[in-house]
Amino acid sequence: MPVERIIKFFAENGFELNKSTAHGLVKKAAQLLDSLDEVLGEAVREDDYLHMDESYYTVLDKGKTNVLGKASGKVYIWSVLAHHLNLVHFFYENGSRARNVLTQYIKPRYRGAIQSDGLGNYKILETDEYPYTIRLACFQHCKRKFLDIEGNPQAKEIVEIINRLYRQEHKIPPQCSPPQVLAQKKKYAEPILKELKEKLLALQADRKVLPKSALAKAVNYALKEYPALCNYILKPEYELDNNAIYPNLNIIQTFLTNNFKTAA
Repeated sequence: MPVERIIKFFAENGFELNKSTAHGLVKKAAQLLDSLDEVLGEAVREDDYLHMDESYYTVLDKGKTNVLGKASGKVYIWSVLAHHLNLVHFFYENGSRARNVLTQYIKPRYRGAIQSDGLGNYKILETDEYPYTIRLACFQHCKRKFLDIEGNPQAKEIVEIINRLYRQEHKIPPQCSPPQVLAQKKKYAEPILKELKEKLLALQADRKVLPKSALAKAVNYALKEYPALCNYILKPEYELDNNAIYPNLNIIQTFLTNNFKTAA
C-alpha cells in the first residue's frame, strides 16, 4: 500500500500523519514483517508433509507498452501449507515460478513429502538431488484433464477408476488408528492403481488415439505423474490430491485484488 494512501486513511479517521513519519513507520513495520516471514518459513519447513502451489496475478508492466500505452504481465506467488502444523506461508521472488525459486526455498536436506501438481519444476524433487524428499502428485489434476474430454467413453473410464479410489478412501472409519488406515489404503489402492496404469498404457498404445489429441495428452500427463501418484499410500496421512492448498490461494488472490491495482 503506497504511503500516500496510508496518510489519507489516517486523515479520514481524524489523525494527522506527515510523510516522513509515515515512511519511518512503514520501514519499521517492514523490518518486523521480514523477520516474521523468515521465522514462519523456517517453521513451515519443519513439517514433514507440505502442500505447494503457485498462483499468478496480472499486473501492469512498466517496462512494456502496447498500442494503448500500457501492458500487463503475469507474476507468481507461491503458497506452502504445512499439513501437520496447519501453517501457511506465502513467498514471492520477483514474480517468478522458475525452478531456482523452488530449490532456494526447499533445500536438498529437506526430509519429508511435498505434494504438488505436475509442473516440471517440481520434478527435481524426485531426483537424486533430493535424496530425503518424496513428491506426491495430485489425482484431481489428472482427473480434470479427462473430465474436460466430454463424451469420450475411454476418458470416462479413467475418471471412474480414480473415483473408486476416493470412494474407498471415504469408507475408512474415522476411528481407525494410523497403522489401520495405512493397511486399508494399501489393501484397496494397490489393485486400483495397477488397473489405472494398465488402462493408461493401453490407451497410449492404441493407434486410434491420435498423439496430439486431448486424450493422448491426458494419458501422457497421468503416466508421467503415476509414480508420484502411487506415493500417497506410503503414509496414512498422505492425501489423494493437493486440494488442501487451494483455499489459501483464494485468500491471497482476494487480498491482492482488494489492495493492489491490476491490469485492466
